[in-house]
Amino acid sequence: MIEQFCPDRPSGLGITIPGDEWWPGQRETIEEIVSAFWTNKYVLANCPTGSGKTIIGTAVQRLLGKTALYLCHTIQLQRQCQETMPWAVLAMGRGNYPCGRKDDDALVKLFGKMTAQDCEDYGGCPRKSECEYGRMLLSAAYSPQVIMNYAYALRILRAGYIAGQPNPFRRSLLIADEGHLVEDAIVGATAISLWKRPCKEAGLPEWPKSINPYEWIAWATDSVPAVKEWRDAATKNLMATDDNEAKLLDAERKAKRLHDTILELRRLDPTDWAVSYNDKEVKLRPLWAWSVADDRLWRHFDRVLIMSATLGDPHTLMAKLAIPPDQAMYIDVPSTFPLENRPVFYYPTVKVNRSTEPEEWESIAKVLLHIADMPRLRDQKAIIHTTSYKVVHALIPYLHHD
Repeated sequence: MIEQFCPDRPSGLGITIPGDEWWPGQRETIEEIVSAFWTNKYVLANCPTGSGKTIIGTAVQRLLGKTALYLCHTIQLQRQCQETMPWAVLAMGRGNYPCGRKDDDALVKLFGKMTAQDCEDYGGCPRKSECEYGRMLLSAAYSPQVIMNYAYALRILRAGYIAGQPNPFRRSLLIADEGHLVEDAIVGATAISLWKRPCKEAGLPEWPKSINPYEWIAWATDSVPAVKEWRDAATKNLMATDDNEAKLLDAERKAKRLHDTILELRRLDPTDWAVSYNDKEVKLRPLWAWSVADDRLWRHFDRVLIMSATLGDPHTLMAKLAIPPDQAMYIDVPSTFPLENRPVFYYPTVKVNRSTEPEEWESIAKVLLHIADMPRLRDQKAIIHTTSYKVVHALIPYLHHD
């Protein structure tokens, strides 16, 4: 690795942060990642809490001189990232942007508070300059860094063109934060759901009573003519009336959504897919992220940086995500927090399960109160992590006084 090609201060890369200083170990991590990208498409960086992953990703993007898409899991985390990176564009789905057609009384009466999604479903806005979603797309196209959540990214990246232009989110560098959750994100975004009620309304064939994905693909193929006819009729009904009733628009939306789902199901490669269904819903989802990861995510980028404080075994993660080991490098970043400042104490008390008794919850609460009352902790804030709201509600009665 070339020594010290990262500037002495973040401002040397145009990054403005309080103090204008790299955190301990941050500069070395940035240089190691950039060097790894000279010979690898993928870099997996296990970065502990306090390493400053957001700034690391931004510095890597600027040193490489490439456009980047920064992914995290929720809109709340997106906003947190933008607080650190105010220069980046925050990209969300249409439903998060208000529609600019405020002077169209008929539409405002129909939708109430209109979003860009309502506008798109109705036929699109003739005044593109007033569309906040459109302005976001334009800003994203010219911004070197865009922040997005996984769910939206895995949908929008499939489009080759958006608003008549090449997809602005297919970039040179992908920065996948919270990398330990990427597998679940890919599987969740790839899953296909069908609801029985609209299928019956559309006059589609009876659902197969089977968990064999081949039979569901055959069913989808047989359903195409009927669902297309239903969609066309819903669109015709919507356009034929001057009333623009909300129920007609809802019907058109539902028909279009079902038509698109049937076509997607029909195109599936059923290998390694699982089916689950009940009286109301059927869900098809890939068994493994590796079967769809490259098609849905990796192929759209020249380089991929996956970061997390808990990546786990890198070889297992690479196998799960279809990352070729000969195209990847794993970097384990040491924690800069002194061991004495982050002790872990094992304090077994009772087993928590469905049969945990009230007196056992009280025993756990007594331990928590004992810890909270220790001299060094008495005046400090604390967080109690649990596995579910059920545990929270079971403990609160014994802790409410403090």
